[in-house]
Amino acid sequence: MNKLEKIAGESEMTSDSIGDKRSIYQRVRDGVTSYLVDVSAGLIFYNPIMVVGEYLVAGMDSPEVLKSRIGSSIAQAVCMRPSGMLRNASAEHFNLTKESQWYKKGLSDTASILALQIPAYSIALYNAGVSIGEGGKALAMATAITAIMNNGTKLGFGKWMDFWRGLWGKKKAIK
Repeated sequence: MNKLEKIAGESEMTSDSIGDKRSIYQRVRDGVTSYLVDVSAGLIFYNPIMVVGEYLVAGMDSPEVLKSRIGSSIAQAVCMRPSGMLRNASAEHFNLTKESQWYKKGLSDTASILALQIPAYSIALYNAGVSIGEGGKALAMATAITAIMNNGTKLGFGKWMDFWRGLWGKKKAIK
């Protein structure tokens, strides 16, 4: 093992990589593909729902919705992989499995998403130029949708993310 591989191996502190003997290329490739899979899962799942909510519930006009979706997509590109990693860590910490109670899985999923996505969404709404009233409604709607859609059942985002990860050969949070 060369010095760079040894340093890279020692600097990784995640449970997935402790004792990992894969090459740097393999670890980078896995990290990039995990990032792309988690971000695409969030974009595919949330964008259609949020477009409807922003337009019908928050009362935003079409240009505001478009700006908000562009900004939110950028925010998801930054936050969705860390949200996915937080979800993995939470599921592992609480020993969540497919047999775990739905509300435990739902709380884990909801907390993982809300912790990073709602602050990022606030910035996207501000940059889209929405009014305080529209922004407040949109944030309340996003929080409610996240709580409802991360309910630990077969219809929730967590289940979708694990399904999407499985399609791409990535590690599922709920085993």
